[in-house]
Amino acid sequence: LRGKTPKAGEYPVVLAPEVVGVFLHEAIGHLSEADVAISGILYELRGKKIGEDFLNISDVPSIDNPNSTIVYYDDEGVEGREVKIIEKGVLKEFMTNRYYSAYLGEPPTGNGRTQSYGDFPLSRMRNIYMKPSNNTLSELFEGIREGYYLGSATGGETSSEGTFQFAIQEGYRIENGEIKEPVRNIGFSGNTLTTLSMIDMISKDFGMSAGYCEKNGQEVNVSEGGPHVRIKSLKVGGYVR
Repeated sequence: LRGKTPKAGEYPVVLAPEVVGVFLHEAIGHLSEADVAISGILYELRGKKIGEDFLNISDVPSIDNPNSTIVYYDDEGVEGREVKIIEKGVLKEFMTNRYYSAYLGEPPTGNGRTQSYGDFPLSRMRNIYMKPSNNTLSELFEGIREGYYLGSATGGETSSEGTFQFAIQEGYRIENGEIKEPVRNIGFSGNTLTTLSMIDMISKDFGMSAGYCEKNGQEVNVSEGGPHVRIKSLKVGGYVR
């Protein structure tokens, strides 16, 4: 009730693990699923640096977290392995089912998933997350004269060209490195590649969230998360629900 709609503009922001997870899922994960990747913005960028050395994003069969999704073997009988989507800032791998692993001439990753036995296996995420780094949470807030802390999201969407927008459920204004009053009807938007290049600090803490993802009419369980992340500049504004 005390929240105010934010003043639109570009600000430094700190994303909580839940928001990091939603961002990874929508803005990076779907673009890294092989069926989308081969015609999207990431295909020509494999092997190229798109972030700082401390940026590492993976999708794994399981992770030591109570919110983990467990997919040791996918729905095509392939044993799952870690897919290092981004390693030390370099775009490395895509998530594949058997069809797209053959198309790309690469070993399958164990990401062929279906809603039921009668559906075609699609390249789908399992547990996508950003790996923690060495900074404390307080260090992420230091030096922010005016910005926002985004704690939880209500959802978002990304185009195949990498433009995205997200609605935030819980957010706060940051002033001189301190969290101030809450804000409401806040959202953020931008471009995936630009935003990845703007990440300048990652905390050592970690959190995961579990949920469901719909793709081509099929719904499967997934998990997503990571540490707190600071982005040097992100477009923030009011969001009408």
